[in-house]
Amino acid sequence: MKLFTIACGILLIAATPAQQPAKPAFAGPGTSVAAAEAFKSLNALNEARKLVVTFMGATRYSDLRAEHCFGWRFAGGLRILAESGGEYYGLNMSTVSPDGVSKEYHLIGVLYAEGPFLLERRPFRRGAYVIYSAPDELRVDRSIQEDVRSTLLPLKNKLDESLFGKEKGGPAPLFSFTQEGGHVYLVLGSNKFRLSPSG
Repeated sequence: MKLFTIACGILLIAATPAQQPAKPAFAGPGTSVAAAEAFKSLNALNEARKLVVTFMGATRYSDLRAEHCFGWRFAGGLRILAESGGEYYGLNMSTVSPDGVSKEYHLIGVLYAEGPFLLERRPFRRGAYVIYSAPDELRVDRSIQEDVRSTLLPLKNKLDESLFGKEKGGPAPLFSFTQEGGHVYLVLGSNKFRLSPSG
C-alpha cells in the first residue's frame, strides 16, 4: 500500500458546545487527569517537537489548548494523556490501495502514553501517537520519525461525512475517554475501544 501525506499548517479553534461534550466524572479503575495537568505534560513534549511526528517529519502542534486536553491515570500509575478539539487541524493522511482505491483520514488529535498499553487488545508501546479518522476507520500512528507505524481499527458505526470539514477550523470528529462498567474506553462517535495498561 502506497502512502503519502498532505500537510498544512495546523490551526485549533475552540469547538462549539455541540461538538465539545462535557467530560464525564470518572470513577473505577483509576482517576481522570485534570486538563491543566494533561496540558502541562503534552505541551512540554510539543515544545520539544516530540508530540507530532508524521512522514513529513517532526512538527510543533500549533495552539495546543488546555481545554482540549484530558487523560486517565490507571490504578497502577500509568498515565495516558490526549488532546482532541473537534476542529479540522488542516493535516490529512491519505492511502492508496494496490487496486487504486484511495482513503483520506483527518488528524483528530494526539495521545501520549507513559508506558505500554492496550487499545482494543492491541499492544502499543510507551510514546506519542497521532490519531486520525476516516468515516469508517480509526488510525493510530506512532510518532517516531522515519518509523511511523499505523494501527487501523474499523468503526462499527460509521461517522457522518459532515464531521469532516474541508477548511481549517471546520468540523472534525472528536474523541474522548470514558469509564463504564469498570473499564476505560476511547470513544469516537458511538464507537468505543477499550483502553488498559499492558501486562
